[in-house]
Amino acid sequence: MRRGILLPSLGLRFLPKKSLGQNFLVNQVAAQKIAQSLQLSPQDVVVEIGSGSGVLTKELLGYGAQVIGVEIDQRLCQILRENLKSERLFIFCEDFLRFDLTRWGEDLKLVGNIPYHLTSPIIEKLINERERIKLIILTLQKEVAKRVNAPPGGKDYSSLSVISQLYFSPYKLFDLSPSSFRPRPKVEATVLGLKVRESPAVSIPDEVLFRKVVKKAFGKRRKTIKNALKGFLPQGSEDEIFSRARVNPSLRGEVLGLEDFSRLSIALWEHFRKARPKY
Repeated sequence: MRRGILLPSLGLRFLPKKSLGQNFLVNQVAAQKIAQSLQLSPQDVVVEIGSGSGVLTKELLGYGAQVIGVEIDQRLCQILRENLKSERLFIFCEDFLRFDLTRWGEDLKLVGNIPYHLTSPIIEKLINERERIKLIILTLQKEVAKRVNAPPGGKDYSSLSVISQLYFSPYKLFDLSPSSFRPRPKVEATVLGLKVRESPAVSIPDEVLFRKVVKKAFGKRRKTIKNALKGFLPQGSEDEIFSRARVNPSLRGEVLGLEDFSRLSIALWEHFRKARPKY
C-alpha cells in the first residue's frame, strides 16, 4: 500500500499524482528566499502558480500582500483552505493555463514551482498576458532555465531563449538540488526571475511573423539560416531579403541575436506587405 510522502508544511502524508507532475518544494530556506526576491509590499497582488503544499504560500502571506493561489488538485485546495486561513488569501481550484488574470488588476507579481512538462505553455501564457504582469519568479528544470537565459551561440540557445528575452529580462537567482522537493525529481532546478519589459527588446512590426521566423530558424539547427527558412522565404527574393536585413545567409540560426532576428523579420514583413500573401 502506498503511504504517500510527508509534507512538513501541512503535517500530513500526501499521495502525489504523476499526471500533474507534482514535486513539492519542502526547502523552507528556499521558500523564504523566493518570497524575498519578489520584493512584496501590502499593496501587491501576487499570483502563485500551483500552491501545492503551501510552504511558499505561508511566506508570501508574511509580507502582507494579497495572495491568489491557483491549484489544480482539488485535494490540496481543500487542505490549503483549512490550514491557511487568511483574509488576504484566495485559493482557486483551477488549471492556471485557463485562469483569468484580468480580474486582479495590473502590475501583478507571479511566482510558482512549474511542472516540468508544462513549462512551455505556461511561459506562452505569461507572454500573452504580460501587460498585466510586473515580475515573475519561476522554479524551473535547470536545463530549461539555461535555455531561457542563454546568449547566442551556445548549445542552450534556442527559440525559447529568443522569444523569452524579447519580452522579459531573465536573471538567475539560485539552483535547487532534488532534495529540496518531495518526491525528489531526477534533475536539478533553478529559480529564475523574469522582469517584464515595458516594450519588446527589439522592433517587431508583426509578432506572429517574428515568432515563425525564429521557430523555423531553430527547427533545423544544423542548417544555415537560408536553408532553415527555405520554403518560407519568397522564392527568388532570398538574397535581397538577407541583404536588406544585413544577415549573413550562411550563418546558423543559433548564432543570431535578437537584433538579427528583428532585422530579418522586418525585411520579410516589408516584402510580404507589398505582395500581401498569407504567412
